[in-house]
Amino acid sequence: MSGFLFPGLGVSNKHGTEISLPYYWNIAPNVDATITPHTMSKRGVMLETEFRYLTENNKGIFEVNYLPNDRKFGDDRKSVVWTHQGTPAAGWSTSADYKYVGDIQYLNDFGSSLNTASITHLNRTARLDYNHELFLFSTLVQDYQTISGGEPYQRLPQITLNSRVTNADNQFNYDINSELVHFAHKDPTKVTGQRLKLNPYISYPFQSEPGFFIPKLALHYLQYNLDDPGSTTVDNSPSVTVPVFSLDTGLFFERDTRIFGKNLLHTLEPRLFYLYAPNVEQDTLPVFDTALTTFSQSLLFSENRFSGNDRIGDANQLTTALTTRFYQQDNGVELFNATLGQIIYFQDRQVTLPGRSIATSDRSSYIGSLLFAPNPRMKITSNFQWDPKTRHTEFANSRVSYQSGKGRVINFDYRFTRETIRSEALSYAWRFNSAWQVFGGHQYDLENNRRLENFLGIRYDSCCWGMRVMVREKFNRLTAGELIYDNAIYFELELKGLSSLGSRKEIDTLLENGILGYSK
Repeated sequence: MSGFLFPGLGVSNKHGTEISLPYYWNIAPNVDATITPHTMSKRGVMLETEFRYLTENNKGIFEVNYLPNDRKFGDDRKSVVWTHQGTPAAGWSTSADYKYVGDIQYLNDFGSSLNTASITHLNRTARLDYNHELFLFSTLVQDYQTISGGEPYQRLPQITLNSRVTNADNQFNYDINSELVHFAHKDPTKVTGQRLKLNPYISYPFQSEPGFFIPKLALHYLQYNLDDPGSTTVDNSPSVTVPVFSLDTGLFFERDTRIFGKNLLHTLEPRLFYLYAPNVEQDTLPVFDTALTTFSQSLLFSENRFSGNDRIGDANQLTTALTTRFYQQDNGVELFNATLGQIIYFQDRQVTLPGRSIATSDRSSYIGSLLFAPNPRMKITSNFQWDPKTRHTEFANSRVSYQSGKGRVINFDYRFTRETIRSEALSYAWRFNSAWQVFGGHQYDLENNRRLENFLGIRYDSCCWGMRVMVREKFNRLTAGELIYDNAIYFELELKGLSSLGSRKEIDTLLENGILGYSK
């Protein structure tokens, strides 16, 4: 049934008084649209349109927003979002993700979450995949709209073909990953061209209850066909071949123990990962999509310290790591685990990116993680990086979470990155009874001594109707030493079985993004 839905109401210092009047158009059983004139007293009237489709093999959402002559901005404002998923035939799948905004301030003015202000690029992709039991084929085209920062390369297209040959009988495993991609750029002075990557590898895993022993030999081959407008001497078809050997081994020790009256299984899991790759000259290769990977626990056991495929890092190193776990013996639930690891370097790392120096340290920082779940409702997690040379913590991220599954959740987060980030966040939703629930979130920047976001709301439910009221304060910018905040009030009234009046979309988005584990 088509018709008008209840209007939306809100007040903010950014937009003024807001009134929206959505019209629902039931075009067909599997196609509908919602057309919403959204009046903002400080800006004008934005027309918001959402079109949805659902077929046997396809589904998607198409959204267009248009605000003519924004009175605060002085120009038209617009945005387009399209998401699509499809399964045209057995084994085949398609997807598309397109985003567009008319100006670089659009997300800051109309985005609903705190992190929209930090978005630097809008991703635009379309891909076709074929999933076979022996291989995976994928083709992708990718572009970006730049909001701030440098302009990334476009992939027009990228084709990957990865084999999936495995053997469960402790025999040789062998696979090959391949990729062919054409990199284009909107700047005509940039180097462009094609890159072919071939990565065959073979391993012989020995795995049993006491442990595992997995030697692996891989070959990384890169071949370029370049178009460099600024050079007449550089090789336009450089190539590089780098063999990589790794040995991953670990043991499992376990014992029965009893702590606080509980019968537990305690494990101790030492692990060694040796990696060797020779230093092969790569300074003449372009940099299309490659960066030095941020040091983390996953990098302890990675074959390449670079993300992307324009560099294959030289290595002669050994990762040492130790994990310990506690399980409940009666149901196998993990109550505690902790991991600590470090990389020992036997030589300097010569392969670098432009502008980066050779890495000469003989040991990495320690990387650690911890999980403690004393009961099904509470969980404590922490990750950290500690430099033994400077004796400083370089990074730490901790969270305490309580979720009862009855509309009650509390989260506390602490984030620290040396000399750049030190922040804390509290979020919660607490249902007192079947009728009343309070929810809120608070983020504070300890490094710069300022509030990032605060919101607080209350929900009431009865058999026939419900309502939500929420107030919000969000940091916008720092101007001439003054902190500028966006303030808003949201209201929603719901008549059970009919529809809702008010700012349902804004409230739902904020709660889903701002409160981990939130449920009504």
